[in-house]
Amino acid sequence: MSIRRFTSRILRGVLGLILLHIISPQASALAATDYYHTVESFRLSPGASVVVEVAFHDVEVTVSPDYRVEVEVNTEITAASEQNVARLLKEYKPVFTERADRLQIISRSDGHSNFNWNCSGKIKIAVPAQTNVELKSASGACVVRGNFDKNTITVSTASGDISFRGETERLTANSASGKINAEFAGPAALVQARTASGAIRINGPVKKTELYSISGMIEMWDLQKEINVSTVSGSINGYWETIPNQIILAADSVSGDLRFRFPEWTTVGGELETTSGRIDSEFPGRFSGRSNRLFILEGGYDVQVHASTVSGSIELSSKGSSFFTPLETLETHKPAWPEVSSDFFDKDHSPVFMLNLCYKDRMLAPGLKCRLRDGLYATGNLEYSYQEWALRMQLGAVYYLPHDFFIFSFYGGGGVQFSGRNGYQYPYVVMGADFLFLFTEIIYPWEINYAPSSRFGFSFNF
Repeated sequence: MSIRRFTSRILRGVLGLILLHIISPQASALAATDYYHTVESFRLSPGASVVVEVAFHDVEVTVSPDYRVEVEVNTEITAASEQNVARLLKEYKPVFTERADRLQIISRSDGHSNFNWNCSGKIKIAVPAQTNVELKSASGACVVRGNFDKNTITVSTASGDISFRGETERLTANSASGKINAEFAGPAALVQARTASGAIRINGPVKKTELYSISGMIEMWDLQKEINVSTVSGSINGYWETIPNQIILAADSVSGDLRFRFPEWTTVGGELETTSGRIDSEFPGRFSGRSNRLFILEGGYDVQVHASTVSGSIELSSKGSSFFTPLETLETHKPAWPEVSSDFFDKDHSPVFMLNLCYKDRMLAPGLKCRLRDGLYATGNLEYSYQEWALRMQLGAVYYLPHDFFIFSFYGGGGVQFSGRNGYQYPYVVMGADFLFLFTEIIYPWEINYAPSSRFGFSFNF
């Protein structure tokens, strides 16, 4: 079977599956709907804890004016029959467990429903300021607002977003794919945030910050003192309008870019290191014999930076322009994080050139990618066959997907192949991936008589 016919069958199969998913009816028609609503009131002692565990409900926590806890629950269930709706409402009806120092609210099923259903709901909770809050949600969003004094807030979700705005002593936020936004109106002792693929945005005078993401972007505004931030493939951006106290910043990434901007006249010390990316710094320093390791000003400093990445780039800027939005202008329920308008963050930090080297069939085959615009690269590859005593050249273009997947950057494109002996040979389609300082490609010739080939080797960014 030819490559062209094989590819056509694959495309038709994928398209058919997509259409089938869109137009196929559910196993059971959703015909019955019912609602559940309740308002409950509790009284807790100062320093007590409120613990909430839900499956799909959105949870909103605010500060009450007294020592009473007010809870409002709204739930909507749609299923194939009234019997199924009644069963689901019973399974997800909140269970309240009250003690003097603890209120627990649980709305989740321990069973496994075997019928189609849709559900939505929201739990609003007003708690005293002297309350510790712990929220756990599967798919619902969690929003916490208000001044919680010297207490602790802990939030965990699977896919729901997490949002905090106000004051608290400690904040711990964990999500698999949801976003984490936190905005502090006053000093916080410790903030810990972790995501797998969601973005993290932290704003305010936090004394100690620990942020980690696998593929999500991390953005920071005006954090203080001790900052530890790490990603695998996501970028890290940091901005400071003022630096009232000395800051120690440790940031590392595998393939993400690191970009930090400090106020004018800031003194900076530390070390920047990248394996295959580039380093741009507006602060004086010296390179250690290699262009990918920079030691910045030694001696007294306002900010000490230790930043490292494998294939990403590192930039330090001291420009005075600001994209910072004042606290009072941000939305109360869902913080509005401003789009970055400065050329420092808008600048395309993808590599200008990428040199690929692979060894196959007893030959060293170099290749070069040259950036034309965001994500689009012109490509050229040379191969010399000792068996045929012939030099082959491949010219084309590839486009990189705008988002990385963990440590992988995927691309696809095509081109034409020429031979020094035979001239023009055939067009081809190429699919590939970059990861760390390696790359792999599969080349599909658009001709029946040529079999697909592959390349694997090293990739160096410039």
